[in-house]
Amino acid sequence: MNWSVSVLSAHTADTHPSLVVTFDSGKYIFNTGENTTRAFLQSHRGWKRSRAVVLTRVDTRRALGLPGFLMTLADASTARMTVVAPQGLMHYLASMRLYFYRNTLSLSPIEVPISRPSSSDAEAVYKDENMSIYALRLSPPSPSPVPIPTPIPSSTSAERKRKRPQTGPASLAPAIPQTFLSKISSLSNLDPERLRGPERDWWRWIVVERMFKDLGVPAPEGPKKESRAAKKQKIGTTRPAEASQEEKAAVLPGWWRRLPTFSLGSSEPIPSNGAPAEGPVLSYILVGPRVRGKFNAKRADELGLGPGPLRAKVARGETVTFTVTLPDGTKEERTVTPQDCLGASEAPAVVAILDVPSPSYIPSLVTELKSSPVLSGNDGEKYNIRLVVHLCGDDVWGNQYIQGVVRCFPASVHHLVSSKKHSPNPVTFTSAGYAQLKLNQLDPDMFPLPQFNLEPEFPLDGTAPPDLNIQPLRSNILIDIRPPRAPVHEHEADERDLFHPGIIAPAENPVLGETTAERFTRAKEIVKEKEERMKQAGRPAKPGDDVLVVPLGTSSAMTTKYRNVSGTMITIPGYGNILLDAGEGSYGQLARSYGPGEEGVEKVLRELRCIFVSHAHADHHIGLARVLAEHRQLDPPPPPLYLVANEPILLYLSEYSDLEEIGWRDGSVRTISSETLAVPSSDSRMDSIHSHYRYKLIIDVSLGSQETVESLYAALGLKKFLTVSMRHRVRCYGCVIEHLDGWSIAYSGDTMPSMDLVNAAKNATLLIHEATMADEEAEMAAVKAHSTIGQAVDIGTKMNAENILLTHFSARYPKMPPSLTEPKDSNSAQPIIAVAFDNARIRIGDMWKLNTYLSAIESSFEETPDADDETEKGDKS
Repeated sequence: MNWSVSVLSAHTADTHPSLVVTFDSGKYIFNTGENTTRAFLQSHRGWKRSRAVVLTRVDTRRALGLPGFLMTLADASTARMTVVAPQGLMHYLASMRLYFYRNTLSLSPIEVPISRPSSSDAEAVYKDENMSIYALRLSPPSPSPVPIPTPIPSSTSAERKRKRPQTGPASLAPAIPQTFLSKISSLSNLDPERLRGPERDWWRWIVVERMFKDLGVPAPEGPKKESRAAKKQKIGTTRPAEASQEEKAAVLPGWWRRLPTFSLGSSEPIPSNGAPAEGPVLSYILVGPRVRGKFNAKRADELGLGPGPLRAKVARGETVTFTVTLPDGTKEERTVTPQDCLGASEAPAVVAILDVPSPSYIPSLVTELKSSPVLSGNDGEKYNIRLVVHLCGDDVWGNQYIQGVVRCFPASVHHLVSSKKHSPNPVTFTSAGYAQLKLNQLDPDMFPLPQFNLEPEFPLDGTAPPDLNIQPLRSNILIDIRPPRAPVHEHEADERDLFHPGIIAPAENPVLGETTAERFTRAKEIVKEKEERMKQAGRPAKPGDDVLVVPLGTSSAMTTKYRNVSGTMITIPGYGNILLDAGEGSYGQLARSYGPGEEGVEKVLRELRCIFVSHAHADHHIGLARVLAEHRQLDPPPPPLYLVANEPILLYLSEYSDLEEIGWRDGSVRTISSETLAVPSSDSRMDSIHSHYRYKLIIDVSLGSQETVESLYAALGLKKFLTVSMRHRVRCYGCVIEHLDGWSIAYSGDTMPSMDLVNAAKNATLLIHEATMADEEAEMAAVKAHSTIGQAVDIGTKMNAENILLTHFSARYPKMPPSLTEPKDSNSAQPIIAVAFDNARIRIGDMWKLNTYLSAIESSFEETPDADDETEKGDKS
């Protein structure tokens, strides 16, 4: 049985390491940091036959891409999936309940206790016919014993029947007493925060059971999940309410209230800034199958076992009994075992994946390695250790680690090392990078090159002993475990990478075709002519001309190779930055665009004053936790960051902050509920929908006091910050930002055409509006509560906006949306209409240039043939 390990993504500006272990019958993904799904698209690897996701930590570096990846799998008709992770997994999954619902996916969560049960030292945390996975529990030294929660008692085998082989030890599955189910069913106003002991864990399991199919948890009495037939009946409605989420308020009492606080029992105070508090981490030992020896056909013939079904059984490892005729004509019954005909079996191959966040974890890791039955040989079996992957945090890789950890393994083992200081930072998403490289030829200020470095800060070979097989972990490395081969770089990835050759050797790799080069030249000439005319006419600068708009993601619902999901940054000179939505990968887009360090992405985050999140759909907010986590690690601490969001977002972040400090408790993030800034809605249906649900938030910061709002105004020089209830399938708000300098920006979020936005944003300097569908898809746009391109332009025209920037395009258009309009002069009475592109930097005063460039940009994308462009996999927005 052959198998391999491939590197899906490495430690770069926009990704963290993800590995794919591949057998003929299944794939296993280790760690799903941000952009895991996009990395699959870029690498052209498929996710079909994926069986399990295995996480070493539950935090923004290892797990933030999990919800997006699970949604992608579910929408690609994956029926079953297992997720293995440390304690905290169930809390993380349950915190997604307000934006994640896939009743077609059967999920098997395995939450590994951080303390090893004494009775199961050698028990695999996951096992199927391909491999067994064993956990190594790592933790930093603690000045005082940390109380460890008692694992949930096991369920009986009758309660947890599976079609597949058992995927984890029974001690990891819950046995929820019927008395508890009856208790929560009888409470009409259940407050999960008041649950105690194991009840808190039982509640999380029950919540997650409602999000997926066949979790295997008994259901409390009450309303049942909605049938698929009932859901189909609702597809044709244009009511802008969310059938699958908002109506789930009645599914469980307490559904809309905060989860019980999750804690591993640490009594250590959380530092106000700097690195996040250290907690337990898992590493894993992967043991492949023992391969039967070669079948000896000659010996089988001697035993009278000729070709046929019986011989096939013995070859499969079964013992058979049959009757043979001896030379003298007599007959006898003969039993043949596999040992009679099979050669010596091949010892299982082993892969180790070690996650070491800081040097303080090294002693714990060494202890775990020495006590591991697989690695120490204490179980009496023989193993072939082929590969060790080292996921090293800052300052881990060095002599102490090499001598204490690396030399624990035989010299023949191959080592892949991920360490920020020892890793290069190439452009990960080269398709998008190449598109940006081409547009850079058109306007280098508007389309700056992505930041990258092909050489690490410190070469790994400067520290690696020559007698060991050590190399940096890079994306697109393939290691065949059986049959064993040394790591190789997959050259197919190089063939698809046009960015790096185009920028390193442009003479040999011209980026523009003849037609596009001609259109670029003509577009630049037109822009230059217009600039001359405006200069001669003495056109004065308008308020807001110097405000910078930076789209971080322009795709709707799901990412493509060329476009990330929703996010737009507004830079106000002299004041700071505002982030409008933060889909998965938003931080990576900032880091790739502005580069690393104090003068790059850290400066952007330090000057970030406000984040507005429109609604709780995954493509608009999954990346928010990473932005907040990175912001909090700035040292010295930056000024307060104001977060304007509706209550489902605030509830989710409050719950997520139990897993990782994101500035929620120390006052570095100041929250303002969108509801407190909302203008009255003219749509009575939306008011009814929004007032029907109430959330109980247990958070220590303000939800929008007048003092907090005034502090926001002062920080950004604002005259007004209003929110507008939009027409979407969940509670969604747009916003109107008016500056003291006399300019204003309106942002739609996701919505059908809304007159409330028109009335609230009259004469806006810029309208940023979603344009998910083409004009011929108006009916589909209504069903999904989105807008067409023409509808978005109509809204901007009605509000008399000077400029309209269209974004949030369906993944049906992986590169760019359909052609829009003829170029508009900057002095035209009609709005200037422009299309947003990822990582562009557009001054509002230059919006007319982007409009002028449209035809040339369209030519640029058309001349980049890509037979494997993504096809629409279904909107999830």
